Amino acid sequence: MMLAKISTLSYDFAIVKQDNEKDALTLLKGSSISVVLISAIILIVALVLFLFFPGNFYVVKLNYFILVVPFSVLLFGLYQVLRQWMNWQKKYGKIGKSLLYKSGVAESSKVLFGFLKFSQYGLIAGRVLGEFCIFIYMLLQMKADQIQQTKNMSWKRTVELLKTNYKFPLYTMPSGMNGMLLNLILFSLFAKYFGLDKAGIIGIAITYIGAAYGIVSQSFSQVFYKKINELENHQIWASLKTNVGILAMMSFAALVVVQLIPENWILTVLGEKWIGFTPVLKAIMISLSLGFIYVSVQFIFVRLNRQKEILILDFINLILVVGSIVGGYIMTNDFIQTLYLYVVAQSLFYISALLMAFVFAWKSKG
Repeated sequence: MMLAKISTLSYDFAIVKQDNEKDALTLLKGSSISVVLISAIILIVALVLFLFFPGNFYVVKLNYFILVVPFSVLLFGLYQVLRQWMNWQKKYGKIGKSLLYKSGVAESSKVLFGFLKFSQYGLIAGRVLGEFCIFIYMLLQMKADQIQQTKNMSWKRTVELLKTNYKFPLYTMPSGMNGMLLNLILFSLFAKYFGLDKAGIIGIAITYIGAAYGIVSQSFSQVFYKKINELENHQIWASLKTNVGILAMMSFAALVVVQLIPENWILTVLGEKWIGFTPVLKAIMISLSLGFIYVSVQFIFVRLNRQKEILILDFINLILVVGSIVGGYIMTNDFIQTLYLYVVAQSLFYISALLMAFVFAWKSKG
């Protein structure tokens, strides 16, 4: 997933900011070339590892599946580019259908491979088949003249637009990578200090909440991103205030519901092995609820050309997360107390980021 997101160099997000179809298609071409080139580099690396270093790296124990990685990056990277093109065209229904098709194909493939007694291959094969399916679906949504127009775009104009939108690979891409790095650090540190079981409980809690929040925030953010790019600067503050208010009500309602769930209900449904899951779920829900609001409107920084500022805040967040977990372990040596310190650190980041968004939106009013 990380490699696929890197492959576009975040130029796919620049597509939505364009004022006319020609420039949007030109950036679609530039983004697609980036995906193809990076996928080719990954393929070369995978071949070198596979052919010349067998057994030297644990990852090559996946055998031939390491060769699937570049193709997965290619398919999902191109899908991301096409999805932002659909976002520019306001074809939100098509985007929604693509996600349903991906899930349907991926899950069906897992079941099929399990039925055929090859369940160990089902996860990887399902993912690749799902990505292939949504790529083809998105490609078919483009009109023939649009595809031809994209092919005929001049290299000079493509390079010119890529240079103009330099902030996307310079600031937006590292910011996205930082988010994935934070999750890795979270699980690694909790596993190191409190064991794999505790880290696993956090992972499950985040998965359950993140799945629900993620579907809504992903859909909301792409619509929000397109709409604010159509607004004048003086209109952005009011739009941000309205949307954050809606998201806050949704988030608060979900937070209250989770906090009111009795632990015995969860144990009745999931079994006694889940003792200790409820306190973690209720704690992590606090920061994830704030994160849901932030993630849904974070494209406000892109619209206002403030990617550099949010990247700086992301790195501060990285320090806060590491400091809260390490500090919690040193000071308390208690899992729950350390978890709450982490929740406080994350909550401070989300609140600070939202406040920054409002400040920048207010300044844009002139």
